[in-house]
Amino acid sequence: MLRTIGVLATNFIGVISGVLGIYQAGNLYWKSWIKIPETAIAVVFVCLIAVYYFIMYVFRSATMEKKTRYADALSSINGGLEVLNAVNRLHGPIERELDPNSKQQVLTHFEGLCDSFADAFKLITSSECAVSIKILEKIRDENNESQLVVRTLCRSRNSSGRRNKDNYAKTKNIHHTLNSNTAYRDALGSPHGYYFNNYLPFDYEYNSTNFDVENKRPHRTNPILRWHNWPLSYKSGIVTSIMPADGIGIHDLPQSSIGFLCVDSTQMGVFHRKYDLNILQGASKAIFNSLERFKNIL
Repeated sequence: MLRTIGVLATNFIGVISGVLGIYQAGNLYWKSWIKIPETAIAVVFVCLIAVYYFIMYVFRSATMEKKTRYADALSSINGGLEVLNAVNRLHGPIERELDPNSKQQVLTHFEGLCDSFADAFKLITSSECAVSIKILEKIRDENNESQLVVRTLCRSRNSSGRRNKDNYAKTKNIHHTLNSNTAYRDALGSPHGYYFNNYLPFDYEYNSTNFDVENKRPHRTNPILRWHNWPLSYKSGIVTSIMPADGIGIHDLPQSSIGFLCVDSTQMGVFHRKYDLNILQGASKAIFNSLERFKNIL
């Protein structure tokens, strides 16, 4: 609070000093050849000060409102971490044999985690957000060569309403290969294990196998048509690698990363690179042990 008052006071003194300097210069040099009444000059300067502080007020209000949303989102984030603790308590020791219902139990808990973080990001961004957990797997292609693919383990429940179910049902055989998806490929290749993009429709290098699912590709040259006819339900997103918290093997990500934690939004420009990325990275590291533990049954 004191810091904010100090900044405002400094700005006020600076503006007043600038206005007085310009006013004095006007009296000395301009008055002789520009016929403007002194009262008019004073009114203009007062209006400039008012406009300046109105802009400052709007900017600071918007900034503070965004920051208060993080506080409101803490309860949802805490709910997600509680769900994670519930996953860890399911069976006790890892070597204990898992019962047949374990898969559904674990999936239900991970879906709850996705729901909690989707609610948190919805509060933070004031937009519809979806969260999903992806698993990295190796498969053999038609040439019997090994390649990495990304499989969706679970999604937040609100994401189902944003997807074309008919398209997804018809394209279940599409392999979401790592190299065909910019977000996963770049997250895996990044030194810090993440992909961040607030303006997907305007990223001409962005590629996704979801374009094949929707059977529609974005326009390649016209940015207006590309934005207007964007085929995906999301326009911005963050992808973080699910890897150990200690970062061991961070430069050898395919071996240390077992999947991805993703959040996307229907709107552009809503994610904060510092705060939102840190939240998702913290969550992805927190779920690594649980996911690693149960991946054989998932």
